[in-house]
Amino acid sequence: MQSGDLALFAPFSDGYADVSRSVAIAEAVRDRGTQVAFAGRGGVLTHLASGAGFEVIDLPSTDIASLRVFQGETPAQDAVEQAAEHVKAEVRLFADLSPAVVIGDCRPTLRISTHVANLPYVGIVGATWTTYFYGSRLSAPEGLVPRWARRLPAPLLEREVARRHRRGVGDPFREQWNRLAARFGTPPVAHAADLFRGQIGLVTDVKELLDATRFPADLPFIGPLVWPGEGDLPEIATRPRDVPLVYATFGSTGPDWVASTLVEALAAMPVTAVFTVGPHIDIASLPSASNVHIAAVAPGSEMAKLADLVICHGGIGSLYQAAAVGTPIIGIPGHFEQQWNIDLFQRWGCARRLPGRGLSAAEIKAAIHEVLDNPRYTRRAHDLQRVIERYDGPDTACLGLPGSRGSFGTVDVSVDCKPSTGDVNRILCSVCAHVLLKGPGLSVGLFRRNQDSVARHPLRSFP
Repeated sequence: MQSGDLALFAPFSDGYADVSRSVAIAEAVRDRGTQVAFAGRGGVLTHLASGAGFEVIDLPSTDIASLRVFQGETPAQDAVEQAAEHVKAEVRLFADLSPAVVIGDCRPTLRISTHVANLPYVGIVGATWTTYFYGSRLSAPEGLVPRWARRLPAPLLEREVARRHRRGVGDPFREQWNRLAARFGTPPVAHAADLFRGQIGLVTDVKELLDATRFPADLPFIGPLVWPGEGDLPEIATRPRDVPLVYATFGSTGPDWVASTLVEALAAMPVTAVFTVGPHIDIASLPSASNVHIAAVAPGSEMAKLADLVICHGGIGSLYQAAAVGTPIIGIPGHFEQQWNIDLFQRWGCARRLPGRGLSAAEIKAAIHEVLDNPRYTRRAHDLQRVIERYDGPDTACLGLPGSRGSFGTVDVSVDCKPSTGDVNRILCSVCAHVLLKGPGLSVGLFRRNQDSVARHPLRSFP
């Protein structure tokens, strides 16, 4: 492995959405002649990245339990020390590999380690994992907003939610994180969302779902990167039927406490259902039903296309699997990001959000009846499908990108219209190419056209 021409991807290792998005971008970057490797430790990363032909370098990784702090839980006493060890391991790896750029997805320690190593850091993020999302009619996050605030009129509630989160109030991880940042001599963060964006953040949403004018040029909307899923199509999904087909999925980060209730609701309805629970829910612990097939994984895009309704946890990957094929959605969030993801689709008119806590089988059944019996949900899902199709562009991935290293052109990261996967490739390959061609002392700030953005987010030069 030669140093200096490497794009190093280090996503959260146990998340299907995080790993699959990184793999999709990495494949395109590799196709343009840039060397790519992955770093992390976890079954999802090892399976998907190795399966795509990438080297996976062992690197200690945050597990799913540790990320519960972003769901409002109190951080474990050893969380900061564990994160410190991860930062040290990342810095050592950077010294060994000398990557040209580091691309992360939901791995917060990269904010510190890339700063210490003086490396450019590109973050893959959803719109709801940025502070620029605030003002998009926020709902009160379950578990993160006090009960008294939930009784406020809607405009005051949103103002209170935005104020608390923009200032980091109620963010259980922020203070501990900033103490860790101080130990390594890196800047503090005002909000947990700032941990993930990098100097450039690639927003994997369609801008039509929210007020994209709030977002600066270094947070371009690249559109969804829809992972088709894996596994065999369950036989029950292909049988002739005279009842609706429901595809339920909790991905890798769904609310496990709702799984049994969901199965009970589906078992009591005249539907055929397939329910995928990911690697963290024990299938044996769930009730069984003749009309509900339960599995760890299934080809999600194909299932969503066959289904009359998708029920999911609000993970951005699952939501876009359904939206990309025009299937309406019921969302049951596990934490505030998933709640706000579902809100975007609910406001569009193709989804219905249920509470993540205290949910009964009767409430789930009522929501299923509402969505299946109201054609408006399907009509709006088809409208969104047409919007997403404008972002779908594998044939445009190579536009302006000769395949050999060293011949990439300068690309503005401000994506103004109909961005596609090609825009992702052009942005990342430009970052790599500028590093390779311009040599020592290059500032990542030159990628920005918006000088105000540069002023707000000064970036260090890297050797």
